[in-house]
Amino acid sequence: MLWRSDAPFDYKLRLTAINALSWAVIILPAIGVSFWLKAKASKRD
Repeated sequence: MLWRSDAPFDYKLRLTAINALSWAVIILPAIGVSFWLKAKASKRD
């Protein structure tokens, strides 16, 4: 709905960038931990 609103383009772009960075802060460490656990588990086997 944001991109179809009448808000200025710069405002929409800024909110989209903040949203993407926020998701990256949450998801990237989780992916890193997942890879680390897989590597740690494979060393034991």
